[in-house]
Amino acid sequence: MPQGEPNSLASLVRRYRLVAGLSQEELAERSGLSARAISDIERGLSLAHRPETIRMLAEGLGLSAGERTSLIVAAHPELRAMPVESPPEEASLFGRPADQLPDAPAELIGREAEVAELAARVTQHATRLIILTGPGGVGKTRLALEVANRVSAAFPGGAVFVDLAPVSNPGLVASAIAQTLGVPETGGRSPERALGNALAARPPMLVVLDNFEQVIEAAQLVRVLLDAAPRLTMLVTSREALAFMERTSSKSSRLLPSVESPLTSG
Repeated sequence: MPQGEPNSLASLVRRYRLVAGLSQEELAERSGLSARAISDIERGLSLAHRPETIRMLAEGLGLSAGERTSLIVAAHPELRAMPVESPPEEASLFGRPADQLPDAPAELIGREAEVAELAARVTQHATRLIILTGPGGVGKTRLALEVANRVSAAFPGGAVFVDLAPVSNPGLVASAIAQTLGVPETGGRSPERALGNALAARPPMLVVLDNFEQVIEAAQLVRVLLDAAPRLTMLVTSREALAFMERTSSKSSRLLPSVESPLTSG
């Protein structure tokens, strides 16, 4: 779309920035983008608009839900063909597999049978929790990545990878997941509740939680999120099994069966 059209991405970003009273440098600081990137977008020179870039712009500009949707559609004009009664949801546009799964470090050799079995379980949405356990260095992360890449197309809401290795406080797990997914933490709501509400609104998606042994005391959060989001599937890697608190509600019972797959060799 030419830069001069009022609903082009370049025009919208400039308009929203001026309404917010921000310079390009101030918007860059707020959004985490570079001033050069902001300038290129406003001049229509940036043609590849990754979902993460649009999300960062929206947050830096402090946009409402409607304004965010306008920004998304401007960045992806093909969405204009969608029916008016079914506007594009942020949840279905952010967090696509190609943007959220890291590149595999090397080719995975000799584990095709395990990959195939786990991929089949992950895509059988009745099994919503799969836990890969085993000692360090056995290949849990690499196997989880291979499976996630293999099945990502089966999840309209995308597949995301959350590395919990840097997190030592179990109370910060929800915030770490929310940050990866681009879920804002709003005042008055706990991170757990905000994350649960956001996941519940998304299409079926896969979340990979890696290195959960770092925060094993947060195991109950996994159950809470699965309770809140019926279309969510989780693949967890951990050096030790996750011990869940006993719960008796019928809603919780629908989460089973979960599957634990111990790994013993690399």
